[in-house]
Amino acid sequence: MQAPSAAKGLIDELQKAYGLIKRNPDAGSPRLEAELGMPGLRSWKLSRYPYLIVYFRHPDFVDVVDVLHTRTDYVAALIDELGSP
Repeated sequence: MQAPSAAKGLIDELQKAYGLIKRNPDAGSPRLEAELGMPGLRSWKLSRYPYLIVYFRHPDFVDVVDVLHTRTDYVAALIDELGSP
């Protein structure tokens, strides 16, 4: 796969995932919420690319915190970004 088509594919998949999360914020995994003790924290793993969308679900909106590569120690990265649990 060439870089431009891979990048377009990643963008397309991110947009599709954002739409799904917007329509159903509870669709993401609550594992990070439990692990970090942060109410409303959810994650969604992209199916074709090794990335994880991390977001907070709120009653009226979704707040995307980060999009992290799955090889990243994303728990440590989130603790650095959001504060310790």
